[in-house]
Amino acid sequence: MNNSSELIKQAIAEAKSGNKAGAKKILAQVVRQEPGNAQAWYLLSHLVEEKKQIIYCLNQVMKIAPGSPQAKARLKKLQASPTAKPASDTQGKDKYRSRMILLIGSGCMLEFCLILVAFYFGIHSLGFFAKPTPAFLQALNQKDTGVNPVLAFPATQESQPSDTVSALPADTATATGTPSPTPNPTNTPQPVLAGASACIPLNAQSEVGQVLSIIDGDTIEVLIKGQSFRVRYIGIDSPETYSPETGSETFGPEAAEKNRELVDGKEIFLVKDSSETDPYGRLLRYVFVSDLGGVFVNYELVECGYASASSYPPDIACDEAFSSAERNARSQELGLWAPLPILLPTQPTVLETSGNCDPAYPDICLHPSPPDLDCKDIQFRRFRVLQPDPHNFDRDQDGIGCESQ
Repeated sequence: MNNSSELIKQAIAEAKSGNKAGAKKILAQVVRQEPGNAQAWYLLSHLVEEKKQIIYCLNQVMKIAPGSPQAKARLKKLQASPTAKPASDTQGKDKYRSRMILLIGSGCMLEFCLILVAFYFGIHSLGFFAKPTPAFLQALNQKDTGVNPVLAFPATQESQPSDTVSALPADTATATGTPSPTPNPTNTPQPVLAGASACIPLNAQSEVGQVLSIIDGDTIEVLIKGQSFRVRYIGIDSPETYSPETGSETFGPEAAEKNRELVDGKEIFLVKDSSETDPYGRLLRYVFVSDLGGVFVNYELVECGYASASSYPPDIACDEAFSSAERNARSQELGLWAPLPILLPTQPTVLETSGNCDPAYPDICLHPSPPDLDCKDIQFRRFRVLQPDPHNFDRDQDGIGCESQ
């Protein structure tokens, strides 16, 4: 039999494919076998439809993990909306209150008392004030059945059509089509932030999600309220793991692996800046592990040299913070900015062996210009370049020559 971790992965896969009923069934099995599994209860709260069922699941999470800020925030929001009293109930009470006042004013106290007694027993015998017990609470009262109201899904639910998971657009420059539906982020009270996360806009809209998979160094796929969304990190750009035009870019696999290390399978906190989605339908978000006090993933990738700062107006709240992180990574020669040359598996064609090496390229030996050389003429990539650059290997003047293959 699969353990709870494997069952949860199956449930996430079912939700991702659009089979919410199947995902709920699997998670129900997990919490029956392991009532203390907070992750299963929390995922289940995103899949059940009724408000009382959602509250029940979140209450279970709070019992198991009282410090969960996401469960606490969602529970507070759900419990904050009062249930309006039926208009008929209010009108009826007003009617009987008026009648009582008229009887008292008439001075007929004896008649009033007799009428009051008759009214009380008559109304209750007819059941006018009897309020039906909600089905959800009826299930709670059935202690001897052992049936949990959240887990008692109708037997016919699996045969009904499930909600379709939104289609994800292709992650290429030629992607077109209608953007995916948005998860309707909400405004949540934001604590006072410090350090790198201080750039996050005050009272920004946010939502909680579960990471399903890693696309590359700056893109992930996330489960939000039972639907799968592709999320693009705001303000940064990592090398592509695959591109139809260039194939795998230098340091692309390493960036994807670092992203996987930071967020894969974890609960994350997604914060919106100005735009909801990019031109390819991907959600644009700042991403934190667990909550706003956790690892700021966008910043971490730039600071460690796995991505560069990249400004995409109007989402520019953290541009300055990311630029500062990139400058630090460059100065420490981290990741992308490491000056070590890479030798390609080709035969050398213009290597200088007589010691007549151009000082502009201290880590490799190339003869001075002329003749003028291009990157395609040599077998080295990502080597240090000092100015002046006679062969113009460092076109973006970042100190690294021939950065792409």
